[in-house]
Amino acid sequence: MDPDRRKQLESRLQTVLSELSSLCGELGIELGAAGAADTPTPIGGADGQRSEGPILIARNDTLHIGFIARNVQEIVRMVALSAPVEPRPEVLGFVNLRGEAIPVLDLRRLLGQEPTRPDPEQALIILAAERGRIGVVADEVVDIFELGQENYQSRDSLDIRRGFIEGVARVEERLVAVIHPVLLARQAL
Repeated sequence: MDPDRRKQLESRLQTVLSELSSLCGELGIELGAAGAADTPTPIGGADGQRSEGPILIARNDTLHIGFIARNVQEIVRMVALSAPVEPRPEVLGFVNLRGEAIPVLDLRRLLGQEPTRPDPEQALIILAAERGRIGVVADEVVDIFELGQENYQSRDSLDIRRGFIEGVARVEERLVAVIHPVLLARQAL
């Protein structure tokens, strides 16, 4: 990768992380040392209605994926992964993040896209899951977007076959598949 392009992407990533921190502060979401809240937050409330809030938007090829900002704990550059103990196509490997082994899931494969090898230019998004944390790889972290009921459709109103997709957000001209990390981990691990 061109060094100027890499600097540009690193600068953009820092801007997105800074904005995520600011939005979480405004919403009263406490960021821990590792990033965001430890308990995954579902999109729908107890009454099934979508609560509003920021989502982190990432991209793999032309597919845009979103994660509730509160579930995002860290975003780091892709690093070398250790091989999984029980090899499965959905698990790319494990990353050692400050002494914690975190499984890294192949979101491309889980979403029916052509798998690729991890690349140092990609981002590794660490998410809170039910029993710890999981990582997913994205080609690029794109933006933070404030999600509201007017630009979100829940899985109940759509014919969604992937069990970990909670719904679809409409962001400008894009459709963003919103992923729930607990459901993702349950399906893949």
